[in-house]
Amino acid sequence: MPFIPAFYGACEDGTGGPNNATGGAGAPTNVTIKHVNNGQVNTCTGDCITLGSNGENALDDLAVADFSSAQATIDLNFNVNYSAQLNNNSGALTMEYYAYMNATGATSFEWDVYAFSIGADRNSAVSSWGATGTAATSQDGTSGLGENATLQHNSGGRGFLLLQPAGITGTPVADNVTHKIRGLATNSNGTTSTTQLLITWEVV
Repeated sequence: MPFIPAFYGACEDGTGGPNNATGGAGAPTNVTIKHVNNGQVNTCTGDCITLGSNGENALDDLAVADFSSAQATIDLNFNVNYSAQLNNNSGALTMEYYAYMNATGATSFEWDVYAFSIGADRNSAVSSWGATGTAATSQDGTSGLGENATLQHNSGGRGFLLLQPAGITGTPVADNVTHKIRGLATNSNGTTSTTQLLITWEVV
């Protein structure tokens, strides 16, 4: 009798694939990320939690309407509020995100804010750009995903260096940073990922 190799569950892309998780036959299926339970697929929401001393906020909220094909851009407004936030938070801007994960056949869940990248920073303003906090392990992340995105700025002058908007003609391009968000659903047969959401912060 010929030898037939066995394949075990691995991280999938959230489309379900050939495995059926019902009855433990495969990794979780129908794994999707939404802004709320029964909400719009491939979206989440977010808001800045590092405000100025008088509530100043230069970083726009992330809304469902900002998404197109699992990508969204948040405006970071180049104004006095930007400096006020940095001065009140030791140079940090932090965005908290909110989402819900649907899955069939999952026994555990985890959120992931990851893949941080700096697209443009011509003022060398960024000290660090990454996740802070601990990933939540609840299917319902509408009170927060545990991990937040934090942009730490370098000090300079009387405060902190700022990312820059685009030139008048659009050249150079606006400074920007990006990262991704996903949910991971797991059972004894493997882990399946939601679609990865690409989030961009861009200076305007």
